[in-house]
Amino acid sequence: MFKNMNKKLKNFIFINIGVMGLALSFSFFLSPFGLVTGGIGGIAINVINILERFNIEISEAYHTIIESIIMMGINILLLFLSLFLIGKEFFFKTLYCAIAYPIYTFLFGELATLVKFTELLPINASDIGGMLIIVLFSALLSGVSIGIAIKYGASTGGIDIIEKIMLKYFNVPYSVTLFVCDGITIVTASILSTNLLPICYGAIYMWLMGKLIDSVVFGGFRSYSVSIITSKPDIIKTFILENVNRGLTIVEAEGGYTGKDLKMIICVMTSSEVSLVRGNIKNLDDNAFMYISQTSEVSGIGFTKER
Repeated sequence: MFKNMNKKLKNFIFINIGVMGLALSFSFFLSPFGLVTGGIGGIAINVINILERFNIEISEAYHTIIESIIMMGINILLLFLSLFLIGKEFFFKTLYCAIAYPIYTFLFGELATLVKFTELLPINASDIGGMLIIVLFSALLSGVSIGIAIKYGASTGGIDIIEKIMLKYFNVPYSVTLFVCDGITIVTASILSTNLLPICYGAIYMWLMGKLIDSVVFGGFRSYSVSIITSKPDIIKTFILENVNRGLTIVEAEGGYTGKDLKMIICVMTSSEVSLVRGNIKNLDDNAFMYISQTSEVSGIGFTKER
């Protein structure tokens, strides 16, 4: 019971770290510089820009809270939509992050205003190099943060809900829904600013963030899958168990040319362990055939679980 509680507490802590990192990226980098990169944050910035087009001035003191209210409103609307269209399980899984994100955004926005963060980064919209640095850094922070939240079982709400609905009812892949929703948001920002830079910034941001999310969700440490086809499985098995200390699997194999009965040893190792096996394989079986491939994710005893 306590082990299960510790796991839930660990997940909760890391989910909060992920949501806080995402809010920090928006409040300190995207919002102050008016960068629209998709998501509900981008929609909030667009709404404020549209209001200002109609001469509805929003003072700096209220800028952060209005953005947060818009994001909270969108998330609550989408949450109730998901409750009826997707189900209770997804609703409750998404509820916390969908509510926490606008709150963290407001708190970090107030902090950024209090410390006058933008004055520490003397960058304006015409400074393309400076804005590119902001885009790259915010994509880095957002990608890692979303990756952490997803890795520990959270859904960040917003566009995620629309993706889920479109997949369930119209069989539209997540990537297509994301591209369309974020694309509309970014193009709207480009129209409002009457230039194409928001589209360029948005494309760079989305590509880099996607790469980082995949890296965090499926990464953790570099590992390799080693397959060894041999006629001396016992010798190689003993070497791996005693020197590498990794579990392994042995399956039946047959030589396609010779027709001989062979064994294939499959084992997942780190890079240093691969070097150890590769350096000794010829001494163990001079005729062994070995191939190595990088593994994107490993889960189980010996890696993510204690033996």
